Amino acid sequence: MEGVVDTDAYHRQVNFPFFWDGHEEGEYLIEAGTPLVHVIPFKREQTELQFDTWDEEQMIKDELLHMTKFHDNYRRLWWHKRKAK
Repeated sequence: MEGVVDTDAYHRQVNFPFFWDGHEEGEYLIEAGTPLVHVIPFKREQTELQFDTWDEEQMIKDELLHMTKFHDNYRRLWWHKRKAK
């Protein structure tokens, strides 16, 4: 499963969805350190990078906004189509 998360506008933890392709149902133990996702950061445009601490107040506001929707919260509230260059 592939996708892009706009972390420049989304101030919450990211839950990476995946498909189980095992053949048997049941409970499984995933050992600590087992790779589950492959994250590749990429630059869409020329930008000035800024590094800072998380804005706790903004995170609380985003959490409250996120809880106002029951389905497709990220897509409805933060995702937007990017212009191709």
